[in-house]
Amino acid sequence: VACVWVGDKYPIEYVTRLRSMVARHLPLRHRFVCYTDRVIDCAAARIPYVNVGRVGGPWPGWWSKMALFHPLPRGGHRTIYFDLDTVIIGDISPLAEMAITFGICANFTKRSAVPNYQCNYGSCVMVMAPMFGREVFDGFSDNVSRFMKSTDHKYGDQWAIEQLHPDATLLQDVVPPGFFIGYRDITPTKPVGASVVVFAGSHKPTSYPYDWIDKEWRE
Repeated sequence: VACVWVGDKYPIEYVTRLRSMVARHLPLRHRFVCYTDRVIDCAAARIPYVNVGRVGGPWPGWWSKMALFHPLPRGGHRTIYFDLDTVIIGDISPLAEMAITFGICANFTKRSAVPNYQCNYGSCVMVMAPMFGREVFDGFSDNVSRFMKSTDHKYGDQWAIEQLHPDATLLQDVVPPGFFIGYRDITPTKPVGASVVVFAGSHKPTSYPYDWIDKEWRE
């Protein structure tokens, strides 16, 4: 299970809380790894890490997610990726057990708010088969300037992923109904049957004064 922590946007608590939520809600044997440029902080917190500067780039911000697609650091293991501001509230075994090559969320903005949104993918959660990704990694690293300077670069890494691998499995189509909850659908009551709450932009776990979010988003 992987996350990406680069720069100073998030404090380390976002990493340690995500690790704890994964441990509580993934009963299968797993290893939590942080892709980061803050290796000293990860080492001090005893968080296994991958130095993103040695995989690709270093690329700024969300572009560092592209390092996930290099299969060698994943060590031949199936990988689940979560954004740091994800809140896990239920069993995530379905993500670990699905036999797919590459799965990514359908874009929540496009599905629920803006049908003509120009990006179909949402890279907040991804699932990768053990050796998947080298073509995506090479396609990006060989054309970094083109992707970052494109008029569509505002859609970020998820837009680049869509251009390089347009036939991914959309995770909402293969998990139980209600498994994912987007921030637009958060209510004061914890949703029954949900496992993953997805945030975006300025919307973070701290933005919602609901007890059930506070209870789940903890170490």
